Amino acid sequence: MVGEKKQEKTKLNEKPVLYCVRGRISGIFPPVLIVSTVIVFFMLFFNPEKVPYFPGIMLTFLFCFFLLLSVFSRMCGKFLFVKADSCPGFLHRHLRFFSSKSSFFAAVAAGILLAGFALFRIHRDSMAPVTLASLEDVSAAGFELKGDPVPMGKKYYRAEAAASRFFYPDGTEFSASGKFTVFFPVEIVRAALPENTARGHKRIYISGGLSLLCNGRFSTPEKADGGLCFYVSELSEAGFKPGIFGKILEARSTSRMNLLKTLYGWGDAGGFFLALSSGMREFMDESISGIFRRSGLSHILALSGMHLGIIGGAVLWIGGKTGGKRFAVRVSLLVLVFFLFFAGYSPSLFRACLFSLAVTALRRIGFPVRFLPVLACVFCIHILIMPADIYSVSFQLSYLATTGIFSAGEFFKEVFNGFIPEKLRSSVSVSLGAQFAVFPVSMSVFGMFAPAGIAAGLLLSFPVSFFLVSGFCCFLFSALFPCLYGLCGFFMTVQYKVIYGAALFFSGFPVLNSGQSILYAPASMCILYSVLILSGSFVLRALRLRRMMGVDFSGL
Repeated sequence: MVGEKKQEKTKLNEKPVLYCVRGRISGIFPPVLIVSTVIVFFMLFFNPEKVPYFPGIMLTFLFCFFLLLSVFSRMCGKFLFVKADSCPGFLHRHLRFFSSKSSFFAAVAAGILLAGFALFRIHRDSMAPVTLASLEDVSAAGFELKGDPVPMGKKYYRAEAAASRFFYPDGTEFSASGKFTVFFPVEIVRAALPENTARGHKRIYISGGLSLLCNGRFSTPEKADGGLCFYVSELSEAGFKPGIFGKILEARSTSRMNLLKTLYGWGDAGGFFLALSSGMREFMDESISGIFRRSGLSHILALSGMHLGIIGGAVLWIGGKTGGKRFAVRVSLLVLVFFLFFAGYSPSLFRACLFSLAVTALRRIGFPVRFLPVLACVFCIHILIMPADIYSVSFQLSYLATTGIFSAGEFFKEVFNGFIPEKLRSSVSVSLGAQFAVFPVSMSVFGMFAPAGIAAGLLLSFPVSFFLVSGFCCFLFSALFPCLYGLCGFFMTVQYKVIYGAALFFSGFPVLNSGQSILYAPASMCILYSVLILSGSFVLRALRLRRMMGVDFSGL
């Protein structure tokens, strides 16, 4: 009797592993994961750069097909329930198959519908602005920036804009509507910075929400690789729209400018904190970015969920000491939304903010939180709001790293159970899971992968967190007590030299280059991932069996 119970317990513990090995995907993944997978497949397959037209007929046909298939599956279920005994064996088996897969077919149909809607929006936004003017003859344009300008190479800054009016050289004005991309020369953008390296241009701080009138020219679609671009040569007018929202955007721009002026006096430490707090790298040398990239710490300089986690954790700790847990959660959410607004839109920041709001809302209404399904639901919401982000490297790395933490990270955590202490095991598992997931994208986009980043991330996690939190405190103290400005700068410089020295040390370790082996080709990487997943399933199975038999790993 005891042996039978132990055997049943063994089978129950093996069940998730056996399901993974046998490939019974519908029994493991909820429908929201299938929906997100279909969205990724269709949006990458019908990339606007590869398919220059909206494949509406094909997507509509596939959506209707899977929708009818899901309805048919539901009908099969009712038919089986009523006439199960009178059906022949082969028909019974086939109807049971369709009935058990009805949620799968419905999820595929929903994924195709969401992907089709997202592709429609992307193709619509990539169309030329609607105007009576001939774009080749336009010499000036009035537009509103939809985001902060970001570096695009060494000569230009890039930003998205909404058109309002176009002008001919003789002064003829045309109304316009639609979106296009604006390229600002570096000299114009940096003219307003404290260093003022570009003289001869108007000192206007260019930020999101600013309405501009600029001289310049439109590029033809052929020269712009399929997208319409306006190259600015001179700024004529600048200002924010009247109203409350315009005042808020103006206050944001003024605050960012004051932050630039304050941090400029702190040297390299100020430039590093500026990159961590707002994503701006105006005061950071390119060689520093290269050092962090070679050491596997490039994610530190890019605004991501890590920064929101650090800030949110600090606010939760302070709020918990002052107003209780519920008060701390509410304040932390407000701070996260404010930080997203102040730092500017970033796909990784937006993902982290959506995920935090979703998890908090589910816990608030009493639903159990499963992180992978929640992340998949956040992905679907993100695609509906900002569909073009899926082609951004920041978006891909952010979702891949988070998925790796919640999937491969859990695998490593169970594998290392009993071998290393609990606190270190969690940190190592998170780092390994994230690196495992972003490895193929890092190799294909950057052409290199730094294995030393796993150890570097573990070592510098606390120093970078402390540097970011103390930087906000020092900035506040410097604004309230100007006499402390020099002391705060010295304190930040000491921390920066410690972080920079550690990054410089890890940058000396060897890196993997994509040109050294054919192993890093996309097809080979898919095969490697499949082998790793299958081998990991068997490793987990063996470890679980040994632990059930009472094998102690702590002494190894």
